[in-house]
Amino acid sequence: MTTLAIDIGGTKLAAALIDNNLRISQRRELPTPASKRRMRYVKH
Repeated sequence: MTTLAIDIGGTKLAAALIDNNLRISQRRELPTPASKRRMRYVKH
């Protein structure tokens, strides 16, 4: 059975296919799309 592993991070998206021998058969990385919204902080 092939397993798909996905990592959604703050700077990149990564995905890999892992085979029956627990080896990475394919791997891809893409930059995480930048948000057009600014984060807002609440003062208290």
